[in-house]
Amino acid sequence: MSKGKIAFILLMVFNFIVLVFVVDFDGSAEGYKQELSKLRDENLQLKSINSKLDLEILELTTFNDRIISELKVEKEITTLIKRERDEKLDDIDGMDNSELYGFFSNFKTEGVNSQSGY
Repeated sequence: MSKGKIAFILLMVFNFIVLVFVVDFDGSAEGYKQELSKLRDENLQLKSINSKLDLEILELTTFNDRIISELKVEKEITTLIKRERDEKLDDIDGMDNSELYGFFSNFKTEGVNSQSGY
């Protein structure tokens, strides 16, 4: 026989040994099927968890928006209260002694021309 035929036969024997002892077609195919089934189940579970998380994000976003709107209202109320306080302070700053006494003692009198005091 020629060297080429011997090399070819040796190569075929080597390939046969690799196929029989190294590559396990039957066992690996079943393992792949089980792994694929397991991954599909896990994927379904993750989709379910993802849907729940999406709902929770929606609820938290709605809650956040409501809090932000309430904070805006509270800020407007605070600004109004500060403005009223500043106006009262300006009024108090312009009062003389008797007006201050009347204001802080909550003393009310009828003034000239039926005008009420503080």
